[in-house]
Amino acid sequence: MKEQDQKRVAEALAYIKSKIEKLIQGARCEHQYDIGRGVYSFRIFLQGKNQPDAVVIFSEENMEDFSADNTNYGIRFRYYVDFKIFTELIKANVLLSFRISNIFIQEAKDRGKDDWWNDRYVRIAFDNKITAVFTSGLKKLKEAMERTFKENIVNASSLSELKEDLDRINNILDYYNVHKSLDETSASIKSLSILKAAAIYAIVEKEGKRDNNRPYLTSKINEEICLIAAFLREGAFLEVRPPEWLGDYVDV
Repeated sequence: MKEQDQKRVAEALAYIKSKIEKLIQGARCEHQYDIGRGVYSFRIFLQGKNQPDAVVIFSEENMEDFSADNTNYGIRFRYYVDFKIFTELIKANVLLSFRISNIFIQEAKDRGKDDWWNDRYVRIAFDNKITAVFTSGLKKLKEAMERTFKENIVNASSLSELKEDLDRINNILDYYNVHKSLDETSASIKSLSILKAAAIYAIVEKEGKRDNNRPYLTSKINEEICLIAAFLREGAFLEVRPPEWLGDYVDV
């Protein structure tokens, strides 16, 4: 292993262990390197446990690509690492009240605007399961946004951007009602931003339904949350920022 790679692996080991131990107070994190498989396994032990309660695995390539600097690449790569940790620990039911929806909002703030590609168009196609997530989130988000205008918290003329995005939500739902699909050959980045907001809002709703007194149902909810989160970390959605106003609705 090159000296540069050794440095990055050492930084990755320290970062991942620190992240896990901060997420789960009192947990012990041990790593193992499997030279045959080329992977690093991080085993997490809760207090008093001899067997790991969760295991998070990163490839050797991931570890060697790690960056601790504050460049766009470094921030983006650390969020990739973070999301893998979050989803694996959520699925293992050791992060009982953790809200991954808030991480999507924070990531958008940390990465800043990427306005250079807002005028691009992309081809999109979704299966029935994720389409249902989008449409449900769009309907719930529409209701929440419409309440904002009815409550007249501020003058409607000051909310032109919010009104434009509410119109986009209505247009997307109208499109779905006609085509029974959200597939499109030339979807705007702004439309994808709205869809991402709808999916995050759907995650928020699922997070609110978790109940530690119902561990089986909560584990199934966590599986659904992680599936949606994983989808939003792929393809064009990885690059798309949700609208700035979404942070006002994730605690609704």
